Amino acid sequence: MPVFELKSCGKCGGDTYIEEDRNSIYRTCLHCGTLDDIIVKSESGYRARFPTSSVDDDETEKYVSPKDSLHGLKKYMDVLSMLEKGKACRDDILAVLGGEGSDKGKGTFWAMMKQGYVAQEKHGRRGTNYTITKQGLHAVQFYREWKDKGADMNILLSALCVMSLVSEEGYSSLNERGRLIAYKMETRKMIARGTLVDQAQKELEKYRPLVPIAMHEYGPIYRLR
Repeated sequence: MPVFELKSCGKCGGDTYIEEDRNSIYRTCLHCGTLDDIIVKSESGYRARFPTSSVDDDETEKYVSPKDSLHGLKKYMDVLSMLEKGKACRDDILAVLGGEGSDKGKGTFWAMMKQGYVAQEKHGRRGTNYTITKQGLHAVQFYREWKDKGADMNILLSALCVMSLVSEEGYSSLNERGRLIAYKMETRKMIARGTLVDQAQKELEKYRPLVPIAMHEYGPIYRLR
């Protein structure tokens, strides 16, 4: 079943639809008939094709698979696992995230507070302590369940990110990489006509505690800038 996109033709600005065959995933314009291969299948996986006018000639193909490194997720879980055992001060948390001199670690720490994984206690005589929230406990639980099953956390977080974007910001918020994930989800009847089906919405709500992590790690990869 094709995916329709409004005013997405690079040539005439007309409406297009996306379909898949044995060799590629391609976009066809309903108005001028222009056909573009946006995803090319190869032995090493899917590759996305971009117009050569927007990138260098030697960069016309880029992998669209989710990033292999889950460094950010591991840091999240290391902090939450530590807080499961009891409250901790800022220095202890930053030590897990790379130390006081790590700007990225500080950014992750404040993101965890903003996203509702870590809560700040009142100031005491020995400084401020931080504790894990209910959402943080649920996130750790889901993470361990999936890890014990041997599941690929890349797939879970990528799917949650795309589902959240479609649900909250609409299908048009996805870039080429995000639309590839959404297309795969449509073939599995999780997305229909650019919106989540009821079952997908239930899955999104079930794993809601992991959504902030998914958006933090994969939002920049799949959201249209």
